[in-house]
Amino acid sequence: MARFSNEQKAMLDELMQEKICKAATGIIVEHGIEKVTMDKVAEAAGVAKGTIYNYFKDKNQLLDTIGSIVFNPIFKRISKLTDSNAEALLKLEEIARILLEAFNRHKKLFILLHEGRMSGMSGKNNPLEKRIQLISIIEKIIDSGIKDGQFCTSNSLAVAEIFIGMIMSINISKITAGTERPVQEDLNTLMTIFTKGIQQKCEDAKK
Repeated sequence: MARFSNEQKAMLDELMQEKICKAATGIIVEHGIEKVTMDKVAEAAGVAKGTIYNYFKDKNQLLDTIGSIVFNPIFKRISKLTDSNAEALLKLEEIARILLEAFNRHKKLFILLHEGRMSGMSGKNNPLEKRIQLISIIEKIIDSGIKDGQFCTSNSLAVAEIFIGMIMSINISKITAGTERPVQEDLNTLMTIFTKGIQQKCEDAKK
């Protein structure tokens, strides 16, 4: 019998984990988090229940991994952008684009994560914690914009919270109303409203 190398085994393990997580995600989106059981996940994935326990010790760990699959790529892109030399306003616009595109891809699952309805998820993937991280990142970008004379605001934290709130509201509205607007259209509207607010004071101060 052929033996797999460590690299081949690691690749097969990764594929199996992805298969299981995809099956669980489908159940969450279609039926809600409360309907997720290891039995149903195994059935949806087409594997034995014991196979799931080879990769996830319990439902909590499975949900935590799903959270990582959703959040990690988003934060990786945002972190790379944050470390760039782009102007503050361009960074904010790109972060908004990243988040709006992510919402479009994940839709109902992202809302479930945001609302914190996925009971048992570990702290590192807690939606509230992720929101706090995003606000902290945006606050620092706004502070850099203030330092460069690009923005005028006395409360960068409040502005950061409003910025994230606007993005979340756009997505929630699209889901509840069942509308399908292009990301670029929402991005243009968001950035117009946002910049008019924080740049107007600068313009007034120069008069």
